[in-house]
Amino acid sequence: MTGTEASDVTLGAFGLTRISMSLRNGRGYRPRLRRNTISVSNFGDSLAEAYCLSVCYHRGRGHLRSPTNQRLRPRAGKLNPVIASSSSSVTSDSQFADSEGILPRQEIAEMVKRGLICSAFTILPRQLQPASLDLRLGEVAIRVQCSFLPGKEPVKDKLTKYASHTLDLVRGAVLEPGAVYIIPLMEEVRLPKGLRAKANPRSSTGRLDIFTRVISDRSDRFDEISDGYQGPLFLEVVTRSFPVRVERYLSLSQIRFVRGTSRCSTDEIMTIYDEQGPLLYEGETPVAREEIIRRGGLFLQVDLSGIGGTHCVGYKAKKNSQLIDLSRLDHYAVFDYWEPVFRDSRGQLILERDHFYLLTSKDKVRIPASCAAEMVAYEETSGELRTHYAGFFDPGFGYGRQGEIKGTVAVMEVRALDAPFMVEDGQRFCRLHLERMAVPPDQVYGSRDIGSSYQFQGLTPSKHFRMPRPDEIKKRAFDPQQLLFEMDPGRG
Repeated sequence: MTGTEASDVTLGAFGLTRISMSLRNGRGYRPRLRRNTISVSNFGDSLAEAYCLSVCYHRGRGHLRSPTNQRLRPRAGKLNPVIASSSSSVTSDSQFADSEGILPRQEIAEMVKRGLICSAFTILPRQLQPASLDLRLGEVAIRVQCSFLPGKEPVKDKLTKYASHTLDLVRGAVLEPGAVYIIPLMEEVRLPKGLRAKANPRSSTGRLDIFTRVISDRSDRFDEISDGYQGPLFLEVVTRSFPVRVERYLSLSQIRFVRGTSRCSTDEIMTIYDEQGPLLYEGETPVAREEIIRRGGLFLQVDLSGIGGTHCVGYKAKKNSQLIDLSRLDHYAVFDYWEPVFRDSRGQLILERDHFYLLTSKDKVRIPASCAAEMVAYEETSGELRTHYAGFFDPGFGYGRQGEIKGTVAVMEVRALDAPFMVEDGQRFCRLHLERMAVPPDQVYGSRDIGSSYQFQGLTPSKHFRMPRPDEIKKRAFDPQQLLFEMDPGRG
């Protein structure tokens, strides 16, 4: 499109009312935000009074598609034709399958096409994961007094009671540790009867100790969207260890859609073992189906054997660290934000109260294309600790398309809650709930177009960090001369 065309429209999503959109030769945008004076008393009936925004079209991030001079209601999503190639199956015209289970990415794309998932901004193919859709942050973050569930009210009515101020995510804003924020998401859902949804944090979100939960209107549960729900979605965000900078379009959570029941029974798990190979490996040795029966399920054990010949078994988040910008990948030095932790002479590790740790499983996980899995605490009485934030495994994790991968370790996000807690090598930490797919996805985890980050992971913090080598860990931990040299630059 040549020249400049501007029009004023009204957006019914929170945080935006008037948008002046300029299209200049299809090039990028330069947002200009004018902030109105905000107080709790003048939130009124809608938080949409908060901002007045001027944006331009951006080919990579999508655009508003509503007619000019009309109130923008989220409409049927549209996959960006600039990104979706002719060979991409996300533009599928296929009809829904009738089988029960988690919907794969090609059916999620069909939901976008039919308007069951909608947004004022273009829904992009890169948001589609094998069994889920990445949810994007909207224009503002609302600082609230406390966490809440809406109960019988819309979320926006609750916000008028507990909101203190708003942050502009168009320019980017810093979320402070311990504070509770509610962020309207760009995506809305129009679920038919019989189709429900469940959300969870993305892997990188959990590994940064960022606690997120999706909220829907008139709901009494976090992260669960009932069948037949039609309306907006909101994300509660609490960063625990690090101050983080976020901006609109970033994805901190994902949503999957479930038709009917999806949980696999023990008999189904055994059938998968027989037909598609072991689901767990210990080192290079598969865990036999008889052992799974003896254990009573798919349990994961913590690995305290040590990394690279050292006693290092994981990382502990440092207190009072500097800011992490979530838009920067492979950027930050691990040891500026994490301390290596070591097992003691008895092979044990004592987790300090209210500290955040990253540990790995002794078992390697394999999830075939016909399944997904969720990692949960296996028993409430197994210890006063939280063992995961983001515990969803996509089809193909540690497996590949045809079973060519012999498992990948799981990274466990662990926090001791009420008291210091001792763990030992091989101790059971969590359990895998295997869930069937309605049909296998057209692309599995690790495929080139998916952008998977953890298919061959070891002890891996989030993708925002540069990984140290084992010799760097050893030098940092054991070389006193190096330590003295680092403390006193004048020594020569």
